[in-house]
Amino acid sequence: MTITDDRTTTPTPSVTPPSYIRRHPILAGFGVLSGLSLFSALWPVSAVVIAVAVAGHATGLDRAAVLLVERVAARIDASAHHRSHPDPAPVAPTPVAPTPAPAAPRREVDAPATPAVRSHRAPHAPTPHRPVRTRRPQTTEHRVGARNDGPGL
Repeated sequence: MTITDDRTTTPTPSVTPPSYIRRHPILAGFGVLSGLSLFSALWPVSAVVIAVAVAGHATGLDRAAVLLVERVAARIDASAHHRSHPDPAPVAPTPVAPTPAPAAPRREVDAPATPAVRSHRAPHAPTPHRPVRTRRPQTTEHRVGARNDGPGL
């Protein structure tokens, strides 16, 4: 079964307005020229930026900078999470009864003939050692002119 329509004419699609370039060709031309002149004025700056990026990658400074930024970010993150806990409220000290003055030392009745040798230094507890951070093994670097292919771009 076919669908029939009683209309005699087919509907025409709506007409879209012409593009900006067709409506304003002179302004579009000025836009293109201004873009070209801006590029021609700033190409030395872009060349310097690209040269710095390539030199940083060749010398490894980019990797060192990324590692430095990661370490600083980790420290900032750790300090931010450390500070997120509120400090406890101050506790009032409890009153303490005064202690009596110590009595004078008494001597033994039968003191030894030779006094014991005493050290002038007070005995102290051994200090715990700080843990030693292990170093990461250095990656092998290929020197310039060693005919080794790099990672590519």
